Amino acid sequence: MGAPRVTVAVPSYNQGRYLEQCLESIFAQEVEVEVFVCDGGSTDETMAVLERWKPRLAGWRSHADNGQAEAINEGVARGKAPYVCWLNSDDYFEAGALRLLIAELDVHPEAPMAYGRAWNFIERTGQKKPVILIRDFDERALANFCIVPQPATLIRRSAWEAVGGVDPSL
Repeated sequence: MGAPRVTVAVPSYNQGRYLEQCLESIFAQEVEVEVFVCDGGSTDETMAVLERWKPRLAGWRSHADNGQAEAINEGVARGKAPYVCWLNSDDYFEAGALRLLIAELDVHPEAPMAYGRAWNFIERTGQKKPVILIRDFDERALANFCIVPQPATLIRRSAWEAVGGVDPSL
């Protein structure tokens, strides 16, 4: 195994029924990852899932915290990879997603981040639908609409650190 290319923070709280698929999707990516699960003290099956994945995780913890932003910032801070992202424990990556995002950042060294399409899986119908309207980056569009789907976003660590991560007041 080579050095990790991506630090993936996984914030979680009582999402054990989804966490397995989330972790499977991360480790199925075609890049080296370091994964930190920051759980807020779940009382469901989360601990059993974490025990199964413990050998592959770069780290994990389970205790009360101040919410999702704190968990995301903690997970990213524990890593060292040049690219960072977070994947909520009830989300998952499509096959090859991180490889494609890294390829875009490699050919655009001036870009602080890259993003692609994200889908919502509708449990009751088994169908996927777009999470949000996806558009090419445009400052005006971003000021008026959410055009960047967080679960399909990869950020350079240098950009993440320049803005101080996720604002815990939000």
